[in-house]
Amino acid sequence: MEEIINFLPDATFVIDLNGQVIAWNKAMEDITGASASQMLGKGNYAYAIPFYGERKPMLANLILLPDEEIAKRYNNITRDGDTLVVDIFIPSFGKDGTYFWAKASPLYDEHGEIYGAIESIRDISDRKRAEHESEISRKRLEEIINFLPDATVVIDTNGIVRAWNHAMEQISEVSAVNMVGKGNYEYALPFYGERRPILTDLVFQPIAELEEKYSHIDREGDTLIVDTFLPLSGKEGRFVWAKASPLYDLKGTITGSIETIRDITDRRKMEERLARSKAELDIAAEIQRSFLPDTIPIIQGFDVAATSVMAKEVGGDFFDVIPMELVPLHKGL
Repeated sequence: MEEIINFLPDATFVIDLNGQVIAWNKAMEDITGASASQMLGKGNYAYAIPFYGERKPMLANLILLPDEEIAKRYNNITRDGDTLVVDIFIPSFGKDGTYFWAKASPLYDEHGEIYGAIESIRDISDRKRAEHESEISRKRLEEIINFLPDATVVIDTNGIVRAWNHAMEQISEVSAVNMVGKGNYEYALPFYGERRPILTDLVFQPIAELEEKYSHIDREGDTLIVDTFLPLSGKEGRFVWAKASPLYDLKGTITGSIETIRDITDRRKMEERLARSKAELDIAAEIQRSFLPDTIPIIQGFDVAATSVMAKEVGGDFFDVIPMELVPLHKGL
């Protein structure tokens, strides 16, 4: 048993029912700086001193306490059968404090009676700090995305919504609280009324398949761009411009995709009004041109020419050629 415990990679110690140390492995020596010879046989919470700088119960001691007593001491302990697991930060351990993962279980003899407890401790500071930095980066990215004026959604490779900004809340009338974490094309419902792929999903498709199925989509590198009409968005539908791109990690692996949607309904309606006005002006110009003579009659002894150039599509000036018969004067008149 001593050889097995000493072989364990996690810092491990064992106490008996009297709280005396009966095993203190090599990893525990390394993490605490206290040798097994110094610690074996010690009680009265001496094993807590290297961690807390004082004598106090550790996780292994809580094995013998009722659940309500455990809850008083640690509010983040999880129980798996008769095993206790906890993540804890000890500010006095190490230079800047240390995050530990600890796991403690009772030890039973051949009669099923508890004769002690074993606790394993793992330094998870690097992981916790990486998680902390990742969380800070995530929050910063979330703030940036939320600041964007265009409606923006981010999904991971499983199609789970990871970001749904304020502009997206406004255009979809669905809050981020009700959308983040959702999958199964939930994000398509506010726009299409059904679960279906949207532009951000198409980023994951092969280029050949994409070009075969969607001829109206433009591609710039690995970015997809489209203008489309969403009949179920808003009271009368919306014309939108959408752009979707893949997201990569530091290794160049795709981790998800991001799509921005811009409401261009007002612009489209203005373009339609301008197109109608242009068509009406073209008709007016054609009518005006029909008022002008096609040819100038030949008048012997004169060279006559005329043209009409409008400053705009139509104007207010006209010219015409009016034939006039010359009647000879009667003699005597």
